[in-house]
Amino acid sequence: MLKLLGSAFLVLGAAELFFLWIPLQVGNAAWEFAAVSRTLDAFPMVALGLGLLAYAVLTDPDSDKAGALRTCWVFAIVALLVLALAAVYATAAPAVLRATPPEALDGLRRTLLKSSLQLLVYAFVFSAVTLTIWKRTRH
Repeated sequence: MLKLLGSAFLVLGAAELFFLWIPLQVGNAAWEFAAVSRTLDAFPMVALGLGLLAYAVLTDPDSDKAGALRTCWVFAIVALLVLALAAVYATAAPAVLRATPPEALDGLRRTLLKSSLQLLVYAFVFSAVTLTIWKRTRH
C-alpha cells in the first residue's frame, strides 16, 4: 500500500515539476529564479512520494539489500539535484534583484529567503536520509 501511494505522489509530483520547467529558458535569470522557486513550492509532493517509497522498501521484510541501495542512490541523486538548483538560484538571484523595482523588493526578498531555506532543508534532509540508508545497508 505504501509503495502504491508513494508511487502516485512521486509520479504526480514529478509531472508537475516537469511542466514547470517546460519550455526551458536557460540563461534567462528571471525565468530561472521563478522556475526554482516554483519547483521548491511543488517539491513536497515528490519528497512525500520518495519518503513513502523509501519507508516501504526499508521496512519490508522481503526487501533485499539491493533495493535499499537503489533507494540510497535515488536520495543521493535528488540531494545533488537540490544542490544544482541552489547553484542556479544563486546565480539568478542577483540579476533578478538588480532588475526589480524598489517597491517590489520586499516581496522578492521574502521569496528569496523562503526558497533559500527550502534549499537548505531539502539538501540536508536528502543527504541525511542517504547517509542513514547507506549506513543501514552496511550492517
